[in-house]
Amino acid sequence: CRRKLRADVTAAFPTLGADQVSALVPGKEELSIVKLCAHRGDAVTVYVSGGNPVLFELEKSLYPTVYTLWSYPDLLPVFTTWPPVLEKLVGGAGKRISLYSGY
Repeated sequence: CRRKLRADVTAAFPTLGADQVSALVPGKEELSIVKLCAHRGDAVTVYVSGGNPVLFELEKSLYPTVYTLWSYPDLLPVFTTWPPVLEKLVGGAGKRISLYSGY
């Protein structure tokens, strides 16, 4: 289970080095797996290490948790935008866009 999870983490986050992957999915420390059912009925698997959720899997894709992003902030792609666009997003434009797109 751990070996497959390490391989999945390496594939999902190619910027992580082997030491970082081993820190996320430790070899000898306790690693708990929590299976949840989300509001829409989606199955979610949460991987917990050291008492903190570090990764979750939804629809066969791995995602880092906030705890993981604190340690590895470059794990997700980043984009920049102009200040006027940011002001619109902060003002709620993102919510309106998601309503129009059906989400």
